[in-house]
Amino acid sequence: MYKHLMAAAATMTLVACGGGDKPAAQPATDTTAAAPAAAPAGGGHTVTMEFDGTNYKFVPHDLTINSGDQVIFKSVSGSPHNVQFFADSIPPAAIPAMVAAMTAAGDKLDSLSGPLKMDGEDYAVTFAGAVAGTYKLTCTPHQAMGMNMVITVK
Repeated sequence: MYKHLMAAAATMTLVACGGGDKPAAQPATDTTAAAPAAAPAGGGHTVTMEFDGTNYKFVPHDLTINSGDQVIFKSVSGSPHNVQFFADSIPPAAIPAMVAAMTAAGDKLDSLSGPLKMDGEDYAVTFAGAVAGTYKLTCTPHQAMGMNMVITVK
């Protein structure tokens, strides 16, 4: 009986590890290259999220962009940081476009908020379809410390 159990165990091990008479199934290989992500139609801007030893801040604090531009928020120090837009300060017609742009990045949104980012990570927001106006935002973890910013879309 012991010999039969050992033989069965050895057979199961070989089959589980790809041994035996049949070759292990190989995953299908896709030889087509993935298409590169489309660049935003407008220009690109970079905003750093940082702590200078005294203040948590967005640099620059005020930014003027065109509708369709992309803003990349880079966490450089003092993380975690995020980007939280104040919905009551955004032109109502722009909210659906902003939510769509942020959701496309894979975020789970309860509002106009991006994910927490650690130092060295970034988060892009495309202002496609954004109407002219003032877009106020904060970093949720550092809002009480005055980490706020204004983006003006012209």
